[in-house]
Amino acid sequence: MLHRAATALPGLRPTLTADPFEMLVALITAQQINLSFAFTTRCRLVKAYGEAMRRDDEVYYAFPTVATLAGADPDALRAMAFSRQKTAYMIGLAQAVNDGIIDLTGLSDQTDQTVIDHLIALTGIGRWTADWFLARHLGRGRAAAVGDLAVRKALQHFYFEEEKQDEATLRTFTERWGDHANLAVHYLLSLHALEGRPR
Repeated sequence: MLHRAATALPGLRPTLTADPFEMLVALITAQQINLSFAFTTRCRLVKAYGEAMRRDDEVYYAFPTVATLAGADPDALRAMAFSRQKTAYMIGLAQAVNDGIIDLTGLSDQTDQTVIDHLIALTGIGRWTADWFLARHLGRGRAAAVGDLAVRKALQHFYFEEEKQDEATLRTFTERWGDHANLAVHYLLSLHALEGRPR
């Protein structure tokens, strides 16, 4: 199966988000909703709180800083269609980073499990968020976000004849790929989408 995916999508590599705070905020905005709506609300956040820069008659916005989001008005975020919980999670994360409760940049030197432990200690961050942080910010080879619905569907389609599997089973299954699990999952997700199957 992976040979077919690699042949269909030669050179495909997961994209990484360089800034850990931006990565976590983006993940919080995407929790339990479709990616299109998450992108829409995140764009509202960036335009409202990010620094605007103009170039060639176009306006670009930097991602909001930690300090800016730490002091954000919850009602303003709610007006952007963020849930009450996500509003609290984003502001709480920004305040934790701003107050030195967690050093996100220091996580790059830690083991996968230590990163997970530090992140899930924060309100609003669970294993799904931690797994994607490992995969799409730190680029860890063994990271596999098997709690993600799209990942689960892809694995079930290609390896389990559409039969539903629990997270523990899928986590054990992806361990066969070792340091290439992150890349394998990325290929399978992409091939699943390319073939037009609902994610």
